[in-house]
Amino acid sequence: MAAAITILLVSGEVEERVNLKKAFLVEQDLEVVGETDNAEEALKMAKEKAPTVIVMDAKLGGDQPDGLLAAEQISVQAPKSDIVMVAEEGADNLFMRKAMLSGVRQVLPKPYDASDLVAVVRLVAEIAEKKREAMAAIIGTKEEEVVESKMITIFSTKGGVGRTLLAINLAVALKKMTGKKVCLVDLDLQFGDIAIMMHLPTKVTISALAREIADAGELDPEILMGHLVTHEESGVSVLCAPIRPDEADLVKGNHVDQILRQLKEKFHYIVIDTPSYLSDTVLTALELADQILLLLTMELPTIKDGKLMMEIMQTFGYTEEKVKVIMNREATTGAFKKKEIEETLEAEVIATIPSEGAVVMPSVNECEPFYLRSPDSKIAESIREIVKIVAGEEAEMIEEAAGEGEAPKKKGGLMGLFGKKK
Repeated sequence: MAAAITILLVSGEVEERVNLKKAFLVEQDLEVVGETDNAEEALKMAKEKAPTVIVMDAKLGGDQPDGLLAAEQISVQAPKSDIVMVAEEGADNLFMRKAMLSGVRQVLPKPYDASDLVAVVRLVAEIAEKKREAMAAIIGTKEEEVVESKMITIFSTKGGVGRTLLAINLAVALKKMTGKKVCLVDLDLQFGDIAIMMHLPTKVTISALAREIADAGELDPEILMGHLVTHEESGVSVLCAPIRPDEADLVKGNHVDQILRQLKEKFHYIVIDTPSYLSDTVLTALELADQILLLLTMELPTIKDGKLMMEIMQTFGYTEEKVKVIMNREATTGAFKKKEIEETLEAEVIATIPSEGAVVMPSVNECEPFYLRSPDSKIAESIREIVKIVAGEEAEMIEEAAGEGEAPKKKGGLMGLFGKKK
């Protein structure tokens, strides 16, 4: 290999470190960049020096933690380095399995020949390099497809106005009408419903992704993509909200910042659903958005709060081009007129969504977006009009004919919904 293989030695015994160091000194392509008998220091050095391989003794001695525990901490927090563990004589298969689960790449039992250790280190380094090259090629190929990205954040000051329904069906319509790569993010961290409304598994969520960022100090692109689930019927990628409300505290504003910035590098459109209050995570989503859709309904309290939110957004420096108003549940009688609302808000209402409960409620209960279930409905048509505004020329109406007119698939009703786990 052209570049030197850098090595960090970790052992509680001075004699053992000396022997390990001697094994590498005579090899021109191997360079020892540090040594320590301390697990905490080893983690610090691994983060700072990012050695190719860490050669670690299974027993650190003294009051140091077990070598397997130290290896696990290093593999999680310094993932750029691979670990080779030197184990005690007679290490059994159970120890080998525990070592592999802790992130150790290879285990070399004592006693060992120096040549064997050198060979193992070279092999681990060579495999790691091949994996990096392969991953770079895969990511590079995919990223070339995304030339320009647009992030749309949906916000409202009131709950129950239809933000999640709009987010889901807008994302699906964007995918169908443009053929581009679309990601839907559920930032309603306490009570997000996108996963259940799209019948998606929740084994991976944004809270699990936040843990990965907290442990590693940065967001790995491969890990991010591994936390997205695909809605098979539409092809939309989804980042789900936490399963439990208490997991919301794990997700910080800086986590959301890293996630959204990387998603903009990978998707043409990112649609974000938010809760009805301002927090660090919501403010981050508003700030990074190319367009904010402020969703209101035609009731006085909602319009009053919408007016206040428009004023707040102006203090943030958001322009009329960035903030667009959409009215949901348009009624024919007993409601304010569109013109009256625009005068109150001092802003144009760019689109209205009709009240069509006969279409919406079955789609919610059957966990199928109404845009797919009832493509000929008036409410689906209103979503198409919003897509044309958001996507402009890219909304070429290339919906797959096979997706229209099909009978909706049954999900087994309410008991089937909560009883089935994917």
